[in-house]
Amino acid sequence: MHNTRISTYSRKMNKYDPYQKVYKVQGKLCSIIDLLQSFADPEHEIDGMSRVSDLHMKVGEPIRYRFDGELEIIDQGEVLTDEMIRGMVYPLLTESQRQSLECNASGDIDAGYEWEEQRINFRLNVFRDRDGMACVMRMLPKHIPEVDEIGFMHEKVWHDIVQLKQGLVLVTGVTGSGKSTTIASILDYINKSRKVRIITLEDPVEYVFRSEQALISQREIGAHIGSFPAGLRSALRENPDIIYIGEIRDAETAQLALSAAETGHLVLTTLHTKDVKGTFSRMWICFRSRSHPKLRRSSPFHSRMRSVRNYWRARTETGVCRFLRCCETMRVWPT
Repeated sequence: MHNTRISTYSRKMNKYDPYQKVYKVQGKLCSIIDLLQSFADPEHEIDGMSRVSDLHMKVGEPIRYRFDGELEIIDQGEVLTDEMIRGMVYPLLTESQRQSLECNASGDIDAGYEWEEQRINFRLNVFRDRDGMACVMRMLPKHIPEVDEIGFMHEKVWHDIVQLKQGLVLVTGVTGSGKSTTIASILDYINKSRKVRIITLEDPVEYVFRSEQALISQREIGAHIGSFPAGLRSALRENPDIIYIGEIRDAETAQLALSAAETGHLVLTTLHTKDVKGTFSRMWICFRSRSHPKLRRSSPFHSRMRSVRNYWRARTETGVCRFLRCCETMRVWPT
């Protein structure tokens, strides 16, 4: 899987143009850039945050936006064809990504798009279902929030995390609950305050960092490394102080992450679980599935864990529908 952020100028030099008008809404042809305007519309914002989070495309259906957490059909939008989706999505991808979609019918592409005019970044997933091509675009926050703005229950919690020298920090929760944003805020603070080496392994890269006090290398699955395990093995040879793993998806990644924490590194990562209890269950299952009995008996997960932070969203109704981000934090200290 790949990610790309290409300038608007370079895209205009390509035959795939994001300003090409290919989709009819209320009798008027629109481009993908026109359709993204809903994300930047001040009328759709509350407290500076857009109520529009995602855009969905699927052959045989009109475009839908996720508005206040629910999918809404675009007003008087026509039914999408495979050709229309290609016309809107392909300008946002690299040539290698387009070729991958054409040559691999069962594959999907993770990508990133930077809308420079509005300074908004999107995460894309392009795939196929039984009807043809489909795509979802998710809007990322316009800027990395300060670590004291992301909802830690007490400032001592995040103060302790950003000063850690080694161990494992898990940020968990359901899709869209703010896991990546939380870690980006933590890394941003460390980047500005500590003289350390940071290696990130991401799929795709979502927030772009510029080295300040810290020295940061961001590596992407597919573009720079083949997989999270391969990236972790490589990172351990690159003299890092801190390693960020975009997501623990399998037992091998979990084992390598804990091995890195055991050898004196600080490892930050995310996991899709609904609560802290579920986080421990998932990790225990990972190690129970490994064949090495010594690994299971030594329980490195418990000895190297430093913090688990879980997010979920609570829905409230106050005139308009809003979501509040809630969290629970568990800190674990070595005995």
